[in-house]
Amino acid sequence: MVQTRTRKYVVAAALAGLAYLLYYISFPVIPGFTWMKVDFSDLPILLAFFILGPADGLLVAVLRSLLYFVLTGFNAANFIGIAAGFLATVTFVFSLYRFLAARDKSVTNIIMAGAIATIALAVVMSLANWAVVTPLYMRVIGLQLPFSIGRYVLTVVAPFNVIKGILLTVAFGLIYRHLENWIEHKHHEY
Repeated sequence: MVQTRTRKYVVAAALAGLAYLLYYISFPVIPGFTWMKVDFSDLPILLAFFILGPADGLLVAVLRSLLYFVLTGFNAANFIGIAAGFLATVTFVFSLYRFLAARDKSVTNIIMAGAIATIALAVVMSLANWAVVTPLYMRVIGLQLPFSIGRYVLTVVAPFNVIKGILLTVAFGLIYRHLENWIEHKHHEY
């Protein structure tokens, strides 16, 4: 029992470390808004959800975000971005996991789960950016937008999150289909 728990924590720490490293491999997808970047750090967190369960998967997400915050600097703008990124991660990963956990992991179900998670991501992050994130950035770092917050959310934030959700779904689908037997074996091991 203690050995299994220790191994679980080691796997969680390794996945958090991998997620942290993947945070640095990012790229913008909306021209003119280079601060909105897609990264694949959610993939190890998704694996943690399916291998270790949702509680430990959430722990991996927290560890990834804490690592990034501690190692990149304590400032308000950084905190806002990391908090928004954490909200995006939890929204996407939990939505995908909830739909897919009790179903067979067929291509159709992965696509359906990804579609649901992408819609949830776009809605939650649009609301968060409209109500909290963007106004905070405007106040804290003096972010200037070429148009209203509402238009920014509709023309930048929502499309960005749809693109991000699609890319994460495709990447997760490819990884899961390739590692399905190993993931299922590890899930039953823990």
